[in-house]
Amino acid sequence: VTVQLKNAAGSVIGSTVTDATGYYNFSVDPGTYSIAVVAPAGYLTTVKDAGGNDALDSDINAQGNSGQVTVAAGQNYKDLDAGLYKTASIGDRVWFDANGNGTQDAGEAGVCGVKVNLYNAQGAVVASATTDASGNYLFSNLVPGNYYLGFVPPAGYGFTKADIGGYATDSDVNPATGLTTTWVTLKSGDVQLDWDAGLVKLASLGDRLWV
Repeated sequence: VTVQLKNAAGSVIGSTVTDATGYYNFSVDPGTYSIAVVAPAGYLTTVKDAGGNDALDSDINAQGNSGQVTVAAGQNYKDLDAGLYKTASIGDRVWFDANGNGTQDAGEAGVCGVKVNLYNAQGAVVASATTDASGNYLFSNLVPGNYYLGFVPPAGYGFTKADIGGYATDSDVNPATGLTTTWVTLKSGDVQLDWDAGLVKLASLGDRLWV
């Protein structure tokens, strides 16, 4: 990763690249400096000054620039760090579970027009999507973190049994709530395309009580 050194006036006066473990270093005269990190394609800068420990946090803003620091003669300043991440994606398919066995079997069709909500760890809806003609949906360009999904079934439909069989072919939705049965933890660059929901046609039972 390219790291630029800037003087007190904000002019670039040097440049280097990080080594195999992400470290960089500039030998400088005493004075006031800042750095600018040139993020590689596909990477974004993480939150600045998070956590309260300057030795561990990221010190660059969204544009890749740090604040200015002043170094004295002989000082070894090692706290100008930068955290980068790739966005993540999540999605897959809503299908009609014709035999109600909780597993996507050959020939079972996707369901178009189903609303899917993406919730953050605090329970707020951060995005919504609608399944396409094949029953597929996708949330992309997400910041890594914890999420869960909520599916809104069409009228007259409910959800099939959850967590039956293989992870790629089961339904991941709690039938009682329409929410995924576990948190979705997305790491930098994750593409998780196996969060499915199986729908079943609801039936009815009843008649009459009389005196």
